[in-house]
Amino acid sequence: MLRAARNTLLGETWVESGDALEWQRLAERREAFGTQIPEGGLFLTAGVDVQKDRIEVDVCAWGRGLESWLVDHIVIAGGPDDPACWDKLTALLGRTWSHANGALLDRLTHHVHILEMNGESYRLKHSRKARQ
Repeated sequence: MLRAARNTLLGETWVESGDALEWQRLAERREAFGTQIPEGGLFLTAGVDVQKDRIEVDVCAWGRGLESWLVDHIVIAGGPDDPACWDKLTALLGRTWSHANGALLDRLTHHVHILEMNGESYRLKHSRKARQ
């Protein structure tokens, strides 16, 4: 409650007190595994964010207990008006990914989030075209 009051009413930032890891110690705990699925990864998801000039994709591996790893972050230049951009996204979502144990995964669960393009929803715009 005090934090919210200080931020919203006084317009001041809240500084947490207590013990925190130094960023160097945290950075030393990183695991390098490249752009393959790590040993504990069971399935992949892709979060797709469509911007006016690019499409950004985060590919994550998920394991037991909701453990997750960022496998790759891809930026596709172009925007929703560029058909080549959608072709690259389609190819990425259909890509085969290698697992640390040598297995190949060829399914990528994804969700594309498009809020507004030129005052109109992209999905709404294309669903209207399909009806005509």
